[in-house]
Amino acid sequence: MSFENGNGKRVLISFLGNINYDTRARNLLGSLRTMGHEVDTVSFDWYDRPQGGPVAVVKLSKAGSSLFFYAKFALTVILKLIFNKYDLYIASDIYNLPFLSFFAKFRSKPVFYDSRELFKYLAGLKDKATVQKLLAAIENSYISDCDKIIVTGMMDAEVLTEDYNLPARKFILLRNLPHKTVTIPWLDIRKKFGFSAESIILIYQGVILKGRGLPVLIEALKRMENVCLVIMGDGDLRGELENLVETEGLQERVVFTGTIPQEYILEYTAGADIGCTLIENISKSYFYALPNKMFEYIAAGIPVLASNLPQMMQIIDNYGVGKYADPEDIEAVVSAINELADPVKRADIAENARNAHEVLNWEAEFEAVKHHFS
Repeated sequence: MSFENGNGKRVLISFLGNINYDTRARNLLGSLRTMGHEVDTVSFDWYDRPQGGPVAVVKLSKAGSSLFFYAKFALTVILKLIFNKYDLYIASDIYNLPFLSFFAKFRSKPVFYDSRELFKYLAGLKDKATVQKLLAAIENSYISDCDKIIVTGMMDAEVLTEDYNLPARKFILLRNLPHKTVTIPWLDIRKKFGFSAESIILIYQGVILKGRGLPVLIEALKRMENVCLVIMGDGDLRGELENLVETEGLQERVVFTGTIPQEYILEYTAGADIGCTLIENISKSYFYALPNKMFEYIAAGIPVLASNLPQMMQIIDNYGVGKYADPEDIEAVVSAINELADPVKRADIAENARNAHEVLNWEAEFEAVKHHFS
């Protein structure tokens, strides 16, 4: 891997998603520009929402056929690559990897693969064997040619090493951490959503998809009094969950905010009492999950309610920032919520979270690896 001489490089980040709403891609974009690089982007969105920030996005639609959706995506990326030359190509997901890998190799430039998930084990493809096999074949064909593979957790690197026999030197650990914050202006969620002053507020932030533990939280609310839930984000499961909330008569205790701009997320988080990330063990990708929302809860100083999955358990145990429970054991989830609702417990965790955030922030994380992007 080698860059041309000079300080600033031309870099491309290509992502099948909206960078403005994606903390990881947005943070990387900002850090590379701070280093003096000229960073270009290809970004997409298919949700009905504002652009969300300064990065231009290409609108896609899932209303028609999947073939048309991916054809427009592929054509957009290919045209970008044909008419522009870069010193470094960063494929922010497996879908971009074949295109960026081909052009990087053709132009004798390095390509980095951001394996933000274990893509061949995606939970959403559990019942789509053909698509899963296709993604596995793509990864198998191109991953060895990548100059660097960026992972969100070292256990992800272990899985990829086992699957593809990759050397350790190829991996860069870059977790999904928020920017370092000193003080966060908090939003009065109780007042905003009409919750009682005595209520305990749970918050979930992120994409609303199967396997994120949201039905588990709704079931927990049925068994508890004076506990409310704020679901911050959007996704394919939202309509189904809204129907479930209505069926269970929990409309006064569950609020769906929709997508919130990145700059306001932590204000909502800091106004809650417990941050939830009950990822369900429905795929290997989820089993090794280390979601950015966990670190955002820590940055906001609120306790984390996590799943009993290895990488999340490791953070909870190492820093004392919450509790974990098996999402399939509803009584264990209720017990954990009750424990974290205790004001003395929350105060202790808030102090632990402040100390943890000194280490678990994007600036510290990127500083340790930025030489790879020089």
